[in-house]
Amino acid sequence: MAEAGSESRCRVLLLAGVFEVRGSTATTLRLAERLPEQGFDPLVVCSDAERLSSEVRRELSIRQYHGLSKRLIGRLVSRRLTADFADQPPDLIHVQSRHMVSSGARLADEWGVPLIVSVHEVLQSQDQFELPRTVRKVLVVSEAVGESLVDRMGVPAECVVVVPGGVDVPDVQRLVGVLEPDHVPSVGTAGPLEAVKGLPYFLNAAQKVLAAGRDAEFLMAGAGPEENNLRRLAGELGIRDRVTFLPNRPDFSGALAAMDVFCLPSLQQGLGT
Repeated sequence: MAEAGSESRCRVLLLAGVFEVRGSTATTLRLAERLPEQGFDPLVVCSDAERLSSEVRRELSIRQYHGLSKRLIGRLVSRRLTADFADQPPDLIHVQSRHMVSSGARLADEWGVPLIVSVHEVLQSQDQFELPRTVRKVLVVSEAVGESLVDRMGVPAECVVVVPGGVDVPDVQRLVGVLEPDHVPSVGTAGPLEAVKGLPYFLNAAQKVLAAGRDAEFLMAGAGPEENNLRRLAGELGIRDRVTFLPNRPDFSGALAAMDVFCLPSLQQGLGT
């Protein structure tokens, strides 16, 4: 939210698409929360924030422009957005996803402001990514993502800046040691339920653990197109009563706190795996 004297602060438009259950959404929300501490005034605009709580949308003053990320009506929505900020346009546009680059480029051209883009995933040869002339820098979460942009997409190396993801430092007093012998462990994973996340491997591993006579509970936090398939697979493996699904949670902190062991079965991550 804007603070007193924000007229003299750099106004940064954080331009996002659909806020989903994934790390890039958490990154955008963290930026919106922390940028004021660094002397910036963040303005959060997205095409859909319905999965966020009303409290979060209100606290961060998130403005929704439905259709902004759509190819056919995106230009019309961009015109409305441009008009809404005509009196006080941002000083910088930070596009939160490569899928919103074209929308960000149109706005940057209209307002005459610089544009930076964040890319969170390793791009493959079949992916499309054209760098608009207004882009000053491309921020990536790892060297692997940066190399994919340079080698496969032809992005100039001097435009790429690696900004590793960060986490809050935990309270040492809350760290736990080895589990007690009679404790039933909770093994979980969290993230978007998509094919590339390798979640069938997680469920098959869970079945093998239980078949070996080990007592454990399994937790799957997240939402996505594979949810129904994963629920069906849990039933087919005979472990439905030992697997708990927690969908539609943009904030995984509660789910992670409930896990004794975290498993990352993903086939590909922006961190280079």
